[in-house]
Formats: sequence, C-alpha cells, structure tokens
Amino acid sequence: MAIDARAATERPSGVGVYTRNLVAGLAEVGAGDRFRLVSHRAVVLDQPLPEFITVSDPYFPVGNVWLQTVCPLLLRQERVDVFHGANFLAPLRSPCPTVLTIHDLSSFALPWAHHWRNNLIQRLLPAVLRHARRLIAISERTRRDLQERFAVPAEKIRVIPNGINPRYSPVADPTADGAVRARLGLPERYFLHVGTLERRKNLTALLRAFALFCRRRPGDARLVLTGSDGLGAEEIRLLYRQLGLGERVIFTGYVAADDLPALYRAALALVFPSLCEGFGLPAAEAMACGTPVLASADPALFEVAGPAALYAPAGEPAVWAERLAELAGDDALRARLGREGEIRARLYDRTQFAKQTLAVYREAAGETA
Repeated sequence: MAIDARAATERPSGVGVYTRNLVAGLAEVGAGDRFRLVSHRAVVLDQPLPEFITVSDPYFPVGNVWLQTVCPLLLRQERVDVFHGANFLAPLRSPCPTVLTIHDLSSFALPWAHHWRNNLIQRLLPAVLRHARRLIAISERTRRDLQERFAVPAEKIRVIPNGINPRYSPVADPTADGAVRARLGLPERYFLHVGTLERRKNLTALLRAFALFCRRRPGDARLVLTGSDGLGAEEIRLLYRQLGLGERVIFTGYVAADDLPALYRAALALVFPSLCEGFGLPAAEAMACGTPVLASADPALFEVAGPAALYAPAGEPAVWAERLAELAGDDALRARLGREGEIRARLYDRTQFAKQTLAVYREAAGETA
C-alpha cells in the first residue's frame, strides 16, 4: 500500500496530523503488510518507522503536479496494490485502486475562506471521487456532504473517525508541563484556541466575544491563540489591535505537538468557534486531556464532542462571551465537562482508527474492477 504523505511536514496542520496518526497506528497493527509513504518533499514523522513502512520522498517543486505526473509512475514501478490519497486527492490515472480520505468540503461551502490555489485544485475532486474505489469520510457530517453535493453512492463511503495520539492524556508531569508554559509565557488562567490563524476558524468572532468577556471580568483569564498564520491572519491581528486587547491575548505561533498537551491540560477550556469542520481534532485532543470544550454549533463538532461540550452559535459573540464567563466562574462546570470529555475521547482510539483504515485498503484491493 502507498500513502500520500505530503502533509506530514515539520509543522503539520490538520491533514498532516491525520497522516502522522495513521502511520503511527499502522506501525502498531500493520506488520503483515508493506507500506510506502510517498511525497514530493521530505516526510517528517514523530517516531521511528518499523521495517514494513518505508519512505519515498525525492524533491519535486509542485506537490499537485507531482501527484498527477510522477506519482503514477512510482505506483506502477513499485507495483502498488492500493494508493491512499490521505490529502483529498489521488492521481487521475492511477495504475492501482485508490482510497481517498475526505476531511471536509469547506472549500466548496466557504470558498472565500480558502486561498484561490486550494479552491482551484479542489476542482479536481469530483473526477477523483468517481475514480476512487473507496472513500473514507472522517465523520458522518462529511459523509452527508459527499452524498448531498456529489451524489456519491452510500456503499462507496466508509466513515472512520480520526484517532488521537496517546500523548493527549490528563496524566501530567507538573514540572515538565510548567516548563512548557513558562517557556511560552503563559499565565495561570487562560482560554486556549489551537489551529491555524485563518478565516475558517472564525477567530474574529472569538476576539469580539473575548473583548465583551474582558469588560465583564477585567483582570481575569487571557486568551491564548496557537498556530501558524494562514489566510486571514492579518485581518485577525488587525481586529485584535482595534479592540485594544493588548496583553489579554497571547499569540504563541506554532506550538510543537509534544508541547500541546501541557497547554491543553492547564487551560480553563478549549474555545473552538470554527465555521466549518469535518471533525475538529483539537476538540478531541482537549477532551482526551480532560479539558472542557466550548465549540461552535457545527454538525461535526456536535458529532465529535456530543453532550461533553458547551456550544454557542458561531456568529453570535455575545453568546460566546456569556459562555466564557460561565466557564471562568464555575469550577464545578469545568470539572464535569472535563470528566465527560475524557470519557468521550475514548471513542477516538488510534489503534482502532488504523485497523479500520487498513480494512478499507484490503476491501479496495480485493474488489474486482
């Protein structure tokens, strides 16, 4: 089996984290098979690979050109049984059956929230969907979107929720966690957002809500925004300055995966006001750490967190401000949400995620064309 590992970079975003988690899970359960991680640039993982997982990543300047030109030659040369397009797409002229993971359809639902290059390449998706043997949707929400927007037959789709890295746990080393927070200059009380600073994450609404919260509770918790700059980051920073939030908001930049559990565990809550998600991995990671979650009323986030989280409409900062005040002032509420979230997060076991994905590979390989 070959897996598109282009998103597994030194600083992975959501798809890259998915890819890393998948590879780590396959390392646990896939000893009877052989896997080839393929990419146009260096594949960066967070653990050593067993002998049955190898890497092919010679440099090629443009990833999506590589996918449609070089990758099919590689698949033919290595006699690959199945290609897994873990990053939405696959070669249109693949010499072997393909499995695609579809994370979300936000580039179709919210094109203004994505770079034009991403929107352009996503226009290949309908053709790639038709050619794929199997599709993996990371949530029921994504499955419904695929069927409604592209009329994909139900029998072609398998729903496999994301798996969580075991590093996300409520069990802490207080000294190590404290050192991480001290290095990043974090206060004792803070709300946390994890994710790229981009339009889809709806951080302008969060900043407006937090400004209202600050008026109600001056001197209380701060807001910590982690993540690299994406499309719309300048708009977010401009609004931050206009609202005069000053030291009440901390921009950490990208935070390494090994450091994130320490941030989750100490936060009053993860705040996640996204406009559109396919899954919402930070919500699952926070719950696994025993951290309360306040999320937008997005179908995928409802599906992932269920009754173990609080919700507010994405476009109503005043409601978000009320929820922030509730969380800041109610220790019992935070404790209850933390307990319920930790239980809920057990649904997203990385080993089961890898086993289910491997079963789809075998299904695709075994089906007659």
